[in-house]
Amino acid sequence: MPHKVSEVRPFVVVELVGPLLDDRGAVVRAIGQMLAGVGVDLRPGAIDQVAGAELDWALRTLLEGHGRDDLLGRIGDLHHRVITTWERLVGSEEIRMSVGADHAFAQLMGAAAPPLVLSSLPKALVGTLERRFGLLGLSDRLVSDGPGGSGLPRSAALIDALGREGIPPASVLAGVASPAAILCAVGARCGEVVQVGLPTGIAEGMPVDRFVGRLDEILPRG
Repeated sequence: MPHKVSEVRPFVVVELVGPLLDDRGAVVRAIGQMLAGVGVDLRPGAIDQVAGAELDWALRTLLEGHGRDDLLGRIGDLHHRVITTWERLVGSEEIRMSVGADHAFAQLMGAAAPPLVLSSLPKALVGTLERRFGLLGLSDRLVSDGPGGSGLPRSAALIDALGREGIPPASVLAGVASPAAILCAVGARCGEVVQVGLPTGIAEGMPVDRFVGRLDEILPRG
């Protein structure tokens, strides 16, 4: 389990989808719907296991886990199909600000050390969301080691990003929601890992320190 944050005001790492933006599950659901369209019969709960993960890794994991190695050679095409759906999604009413997140983001971005942001969406789509919701500076704070600046980073990428900021992981408060983001924060040994939003499915058993209903509940007081 992560170590608890000290009394010093913590540095914040936040996940984009969930804590900041409420997609009602549409981002990861797009992957499942696309795979169903090419004949992949996903087991119940399988899609939840790859929530927040880099897209190609998620596709490969689901195909291999369901005995569909015959489709691995089409990863590029399948990737493109999901991205096309995501491009529509980021401009739709299916994505909205999470309750309290606008105030929380403004407060975090106004801090001496603005937060780092984790996202499985490509940087170009994050830019669309940044402009749509007025989240100025969001794209500049993304942490990613996926191709073309997309994909939720592995723990090593987060550790590197924190190192560039001069932030020791033990002083980090991570507000995350998806299994991939939780494991990223835990693997980076963030001081406190807080799950934002009601845990469901596989997320119920994740190694977090505590739960909060919304992002502004993790903000420092005073």
